[in-house]
Amino acid sequence: MKRIVRRMAMASAALVLLAGLAGCSASEDGSNRGTVINGGIVESNWDLPFAPYAPVVNRFTQEDNSVSNGVFKKRFDQLEAYTAQCMQERGFSYFPEEWTDNEDDPGYFPQGDSLWLPELPTTREEAVRVGYGTQPAEQFSWTGEHIDKNEDYRLTLSPSARGKYDLARYGQNPYEPEDPSLPKSCGVLARENVPPHLYEDDEVIVSFNSQFGDVAFGMHMLVSDEIFGDPRIIKVSSQWNQCMKGRGRELISGSMYTEETVQPWASHYMALAIRADGVVGDSWKKNDIDNTTPEEERSLLGTEAEIKIAVDDFDCRVETNYMETFAAVQIELENQFIQDHYQQLQDMLAFAEEHPI
Repeated sequence: MKRIVRRMAMASAALVLLAGLAGCSASEDGSNRGTVINGGIVESNWDLPFAPYAPVVNRFTQEDNSVSNGVFKKRFDQLEAYTAQCMQERGFSYFPEEWTDNEDDPGYFPQGDSLWLPELPTTREEAVRVGYGTQPAEQFSWTGEHIDKNEDYRLTLSPSARGKYDLARYGQNPYEPEDPSLPKSCGVLARENVPPHLYEDDEVIVSFNSQFGDVAFGMHMLVSDEIFGDPRIIKVSSQWNQCMKGRGRELISGSMYTEETVQPWASHYMALAIRADGVVGDSWKKNDIDNTTPEEERSLLGTEAEIKIAVDDFDCRVETNYMETFAAVQIELENQFIQDHYQQLQDMLAFAEEHPI
């Protein structure tokens, strides 16, 4: 099972994290300012306070760069070996994944002054033409995996055994009530029992993580998760949702979203799940995507149905002044974070100067 989660809950203390899609920005004239760059990231014109620090964090935490190349692979292999042993102890087969380089990975932060929101074209005219664009089905898996032996094995299991497999490997569905009596998943246990001591082969990464890992993680969580819980974002998201409702888009009923969590990622996910005939697939209701899910319910194909959702999203962002509001809140939160961690952030910049690539 591979669940799509747009508000990422990052837990890796070693900072082996992949950034999701970042978004764009809307101007007062109804256009979305920004220039599309690699990885689907949009570099907007917002003057975000974290901008000077993002390249530094990316440099020392990104899986593919000249500082950390090879170090993350070593821990990845150890995590996979632990997971395989754990799954075997729970009665399931598990085939350790092979490390694959991801040269297009945008890093721990979106590049440039970007907002953590779904990408839209720069103008409404372009939104009408291409919507959210296109993305192959396999790019929307839970971990970025492609079709693999583990998924093939999982599909040979009975429905009840498949549920037990999912629980053992991935843990409980984060959108369902937690059952404290259930054991931790093999994935969680692997991260807990394969600590970042493997980074000892690279003294620079060890030093960065020990000095700045917590503050880098805090910056990431602020822009990718915590901001969506700010009352002002909840309020403008509610207004955006009402606008979408007025256009016939019910984004809460039957989905994983609530009045407190609904925001533009909901419409993006609906576009992902909608079929060419305009029917939203079951993946929208279950928040479950696996290889049995029809491709048109787990990919962006550029269909008319998808484009209409994207245009509604575009119009509602403009109507509610969503992007300007979001950016203003993010700027305020980032400034407060910098004020609270000023010396540590200055030391981080100095560290980067002392360790050039």
